[in-house]
Amino acid sequence: MKILFVLNKLKLDSGGAVVNNRNLYLLQNVYGEENIIIHEFEKEDKNTSILYSKYLSFFGGISNKTLKDISSILKKEDIQVVFISNSIYGLISKRIKRQFKNIIVITFFHNVEYLYIKDLFKSSKLKSRYFLPPFIKRVEQLSVNYSNLIIALNERDSKKLFSIYGRKADFLLPTSLETKKIEQPLLDEKFISETNNLELLFVGSNFYANIHGINWFINNVMTKVQNVNLSIVGNGLNDNIITNNKNTTIYGRVESLDLFYKKAQIVILPIFLGSGMKTKTAEALMYGKPILATSEALEGYDIKKIKDIGAQCETAEEFIEQINYFNQNRTELFDKGINSKNFFLENYSNEAITGLFKKTIDVRLKELMK
Repeated sequence: MKILFVLNKLKLDSGGAVVNNRNLYLLQNVYGEENIIIHEFEKEDKNTSILYSKYLSFFGGISNKTLKDISSILKKEDIQVVFISNSIYGLISKRIKRQFKNIIVITFFHNVEYLYIKDLFKSSKLKSRYFLPPFIKRVEQLSVNYSNLIIALNERDSKKLFSIYGRKADFLLPTSLETKKIEQPLLDEKFISETNNLELLFVGSNFYANIHGINWFINNVMTKVQNVNLSIVGNGLNDNIITNNKNTTIYGRVESLDLFYKKAQIVILPIFLGSGMKTKTAEALMYGKPILATSEALEGYDIKKIKDIGAQCETAEEFIEQINYFNQNRTELFDKGINSKNFFLENYSNEAITGLFKKTIDVRLKELMK
């Protein structure tokens, strides 16, 4: 089976890029690297107005050149499946199915982009907030109409797809990460000592939901807890977060997160906005850290016993209560960290998701190709 993997170039540290790389890993791992052809396109610099290009459904860097290049590849190579990495590339799906009827098209939905854009522009004064959502809705509808299989990250997105476009996702493929071998802190006096401040960590990119969440946490939680340090790490966050809290340190972009996670005793995830799944939640689990997270940060994660790995907090009072509790009960953090790591390995490591892929999507693909 030969597969064409279609994607646009993204920032390497973005959540979307992480999931794209994971999807590529799955395809290469299951079908062999030699059977996966990657087509990564870039936005063309054209003088065409933004509005007109969106009217033509050219989203995410798509251009006529993109469509011609993909068509050329499909004519030259013996491709049976095209895996499209984003739902805003509906025009690609449409062109493929009209030109190559027997090729199977799979589209991966990182979230419901139409709803995501609407949320993103709720407080924006940009004129684009008016015309972009309808165009996004149109191209996503093309993805729904012209895809043989639709993959979403979680059940919530699948239900929203059905309510808007009349079709649920065929499969759910949650966020996953490569397992890193991390040296865990020893159970020593320094780490559990209640004479040292409790170390909290927040990691996130310069993204509206992250900025909203961590600013809320600083103003409503950090001002009301004692003997607690908060480290904030993420590209661009130092430009969007202003605080006078003496126990809060903003680092911005760093070369490696390993030392920050190793130092942290709890990872906080005060996220209230967004869709899809939060990659940073999986990352915290991968590092074997207890988490204090909102329901939005936990969306898509099958965490029935959240108390085994931390706590779910929705209000400032709940965050404060849990922080104060763990500040006085440090030794509990070790068991929760071990549970967190094991939960990741069993459910959200790339190895675990490869098994899920083989049992579900691979079986369906083979049925479609008979």
